[in-house]
Amino acid sequence: MKYLYKKELIKYTDNLSIKMYVCRIETVPLHWHQELEIIMLVKGDLQVHVETHDYCMQKGDLILINSNNVHSFTGTDYHNLAVIIQMDMNMFQNLHPQIEKMEFICNSVTDLKSLDKYATLKSFLINILRVFHTKETGFIIEISIILQQIILSLIREFEINMIDEENLEKSNDNLKRLERILDYIDLNYNRKITLEEISNHEYLSKYYFSHFFKNKMGMSFQSYLKYVRLRKAYEMLLHTNERVIDVAMMNGFANSQIFASSFKEQYGMTPKQFRIESKHGKLELKNDDKVQDHKYVDEDIKQVLNLLK
Repeated sequence: MKYLYKKELIKYTDNLSIKMYVCRIETVPLHWHQELEIIMLVKGDLQVHVETHDYCMQKGDLILINSNNVHSFTGTDYHNLAVIIQMDMNMFQNLHPQIEKMEFICNSVTDLKSLDKYATLKSFLINILRVFHTKETGFIIEISIILQQIILSLIREFEINMIDEENLEKSNDNLKRLERILDYIDLNYNRKITLEEISNHEYLSKYYFSHFFKNKMGMSFQSYLKYVRLRKAYEMLLHTNERVIDVAMMNGFANSQIFASSFKEQYGMTPKQFRIESKHGKLELKNDDKVQDHKYVDEDIKQVLNLLK
């Protein structure tokens, strides 16, 4: 089931249990995945949301995002440039059996006193980039060695929170619950959904459900529901000839006035104006990035290596 904020399934690179991006980031909506993720900002600024926290990354910053942490990226600088690596921690299970229970505290934005250990991690990422770029004989072995160096550095140099079996299971259960909730919204956004209905569906009190959703998604249930409806309506206005009032009704809005007001607040113009502008190819929408899914723009590895010299 496709919903706007979602679990991401990582496709690995060159028979290695990693995925690497060298990219400019426009917007990456809230999502999560099993893999540990490290992002290093080479140029520009980037807003990063992880669970309930927001960080403003600047050139040279590095942040680690632990497995199954809900997170998003928003490029506040069009010329930003990032290196991202996502690693399946299961490949280190035989080397360090407790690794799946480790949460690493690795964030140069908030940790200003220990810059040397971040410099070490950055050098490892640059080495992986170099090896990926040249792909000399045995490059997979070389990358595997560098990955082990990264993990060793994280274990020895960074603060670690150990998650016990009970909390690990609870965390997994919470993510499964979040998936069910997002699926339910995706299937029912086109009709009236109340907080009471959806909390009853999960056998939760309205109070607990509201706090659970806000903590995981960074917005209220009603805000997310409105966003989903607006996104679906946006697509319908763009690709169909349905009347505006019908688009409103088909996407769960109580009436066309509420739809028009919500649409203008989100995109800076009314649905009618949007349709006219889109037909003339003159769309310049407020918050247009929010109608995208993952928006990475690939960049040349050689360019990044030159910047990092």
